[in-house]
Amino acid sequence: MIPYSGTSTRSCGPIQSGPGGGIAGPKWKTRWGAIASDDSGHYGVSVNQTSKARARDAAIEDCRGHGGQTCKLHFAYENQCVAVASSTAESFSASAATGLQATAISMERCEASKTGKCWLYYTDCSLAVRVR
Repeated sequence: MIPYSGTSTRSCGPIQSGPGGGIAGPKWKTRWGAIASDDSGHYGVSVNQTSKARARDAAIEDCRGHGGQTCKLHFAYENQCVAVASSTAESFSASAATGLQATAISMERCEASKTGKCWLYYTDCSLAVRVR
């Protein structure tokens, strides 16, 4: 066995990369969600999609699957949570960092509209995914 004869112990360790020679930080992939609706009150949703277009298309397809005829994108969001509050006359969507925050915002908007009693219709999250 030949003993190590290098002049530096740096050659024994892992190769470091990234700014300043340090280890690279985490890498994240964006995730999208969307809500589609039609004038008859049909809704469709999508979560954890890789693009806004995919989120939109999946939500429209879900809306059609629930009987919607003229489904269109109602709301799209990325790397956040969404909530929809509804009254008998309107729906109010909001996105925020957490489901609780999105719920509070959408309920406040609904109640401020004075269009009737408000309830939480939907909430979910499409959060970024760590890939490194």
